Amino acid sequence: MIGALLVTASALAVFTAYAGASTGPSGHAVKVTSSVPSGHVLTASDLAIVEIDLPEGTATGSFATVDDVVGSVTLTPLESDDLVQRSAVLAGDADRPPAHEFSFPIAPDRAVGGGLRAGETVDLFATHGSGPGAYTTVLARGAPVIGVQDAGRSALAGGGLVLTIALDTPDQVLEAAHAAQVAELTVVRSTGVTGVEGSRDRTESPTRAATPSGAVGDGGGR
Repeated sequence: MIGALLVTASALAVFTAYAGASTGPSGHAVKVTSSVPSGHVLTASDLAIVEIDLPEGTATGSFATVDDVVGSVTLTPLESDDLVQRSAVLAGDADRPPAHEFSFPIAPDRAVGGGLRAGETVDLFATHGSGPGAYTTVLARGAPVIGVQDAGRSALAGGGLVLTIALDTPDQVLEAAHAAQVAELTVVRSTGVTGVEGSRDRTESPTRAATPSGAVGDGGGR
C-alpha cells in the first residue's frame, strides 16, 4: 500500500513538472533582431516578439508589441536579441517629422540643476542683453532630450553640461545656434506638459516695455 502511494506521488510530481514545462513562458516582450547603433530609427524589420517571463520591474520597462516600438530612436547601442527597454529609446511620433539634433553647453543651474535625462522634453529660452534692456524669447517648446553629457566627458561644457535636443526645423536650429553664442540659454523641463495655451513667445523687462518709442534702452551684452 505504501509502495503504491509512493509511486502515485512520484507520477504526480512528474506530471506537474511536465505540465509546467509544457505551458512555457506566459509573458512576452520586444527584442532587436540585430545590432543597432545609438540614434537608429527602429523599423518593424529590426524587431521581434520573444516569449519570456520577466521580473515585475523589468516587465514594466519593456514593450508588449512591435507597433509600440516602431519609429522610436535608440538612445544607446543595442546588441542582437537585446530586449528593448523604455529607457533605451525615445518614443516616436507618427505625426512628428524627422528632427535635427542640436547640442549646446549649459550650466546645471540653468538646466534644472543638471537633473535632466534622455527621453524627457524641455522648453528652451534665450535671454538677450542685461538690465532694463534685456528680453527673453522662446526657441523651442517640448523639445525631446536626446542626450545629457557632463563636463567630465566633454571639453565643450566648461564645467557644466552638454545637452543634445531634437529640433523640428532648420530655422529653429539657426535661431538656437545663434542664441548659444550671443545670449544666455535657459532650459525648463516640460515632460508631461500637454498644452501651452496662452503662453507668450517673448517677454521684456518692465523698464524696457515702458521705454517711449524711439528711446534707446541699455541693450547691454551677455
